[in-house]
Amino acid sequence: MQPKKAYTATVSANGAVKISGKWTSKNPMVHIVFKNNRQGDVKVTAKWLATVLKKVDQKHNFKSYNFVAHSKGNNDFLNYLIRYGNPSGRLKTFVAVGGPFNGVLGWQGERPNQIKLLKSGKPTNAYPYYQYYLNNRSKLPKTAKVVNIYGDLKNGSDSDGIVSNQSSVALKYLVSGRVASYRQKQFTGRYASHANQTHSASVQNYLYNVLW
Repeated sequence: MQPKKAYTATVSANGAVKISGKWTSKNPMVHIVFKNNRQGDVKVTAKWLATVLKKVDQKHNFKSYNFVAHSKGNNDFLNYLIRYGNPSGRLKTFVAVGGPFNGVLGWQGERPNQIKLLKSGKPTNAYPYYQYYLNNRSKLPKTAKVVNIYGDLKNGSDSDGIVSNQSSVALKYLVSGRVASYRQKQFTGRYASHANQTHSASVQNYLYNVLW
């Protein structure tokens, strides 16, 4: 069942959070909007997420929640978990879509197929922020489920056009054996591209099925 948007949490450029909407659905969705969506400091965006969750909890106390992120939003949320924890084990499922967990094509010179995954799933080259995740994986919630969705254009780049598959799938090595469960799903075709992933009916249906 597709959730209905209950609240929109708008975060201003200075981190102030404004909540709008009504909590009326059985499976309500909170849409988080960063007015400055080019903020590159994940310590800042992690703090913004902490403020959003606190504000929503104050308006409508929730016992548990799922979190769905796309692109850099995945890094923001991982940093939130590492820096602020998982109070009362409330995170049920984290769904990552197109997550750049270990680099982005063109960033710091990364080329298609340059970085591979070993049999263990560990990248042959780990960027500093991925190593930071590894160093702090003990802070990730043991009770949470993780679902990883990524796209492959099948054009030889082994990527969704922006994020290489090694970068997305590197999440498995990071969380396996730490969280309650992990599974991943690759999508191909028209909606496999990084920008189109969240607009795909196939992706959306898969996402809703794993959450509810």
